[in-house]
Amino acid sequence: MRSILGDIQRGINASVMLTEEAVKRVATGRERTDTTQSTITEITGRIQESVQTFQQIVASTNQQQLGIEQVMSALQNIRRPASRPRPARGSWTRRRRTCRSCRSSSSPWPTATGSERGLAMRLPSAGERRGRAGHRPPSPRLRGGAA
Repeated sequence: MRSILGDIQRGINASVMLTEEAVKRVATGRERTDTTQSTITEITGRIQESVQTFQQIVASTNQQQLGIEQVMSALQNIRRPASRPRPARGSWTRRRRTCRSCRSSSSPWPTATGSERGLAMRLPSAGERRGRAGHRPPSPRLRGGAA
């Protein structure tokens, strides 16, 4: 009987030791889980900050792109009048008409020649805009269509 009680005592002691070891492992696992959870929470917060920063960068980049496009458009508009002014509506030509009575050729209208890409325009002088004394320039005819 003592031998059976000794075997039971050794079994109980082994069970207690295994239980204590399991409790230690569970505590260690719980600490690791808590550390992992706080790390994941921190990473999530940083990722959200990164996403917000990225969205701000994208918005800033879009604004810069629009600004650059506006600058390029302004530069093209500045260059266009300096080299070849473009009339208000597409490609067109106004013909001068010669007055039969005085054989003068004048028009109060700007003349434009050229293609769709670039047109040259000559603005009338002050005298042409006022007309000559006693002379009314004939009305110009629009000859047009796309070139």
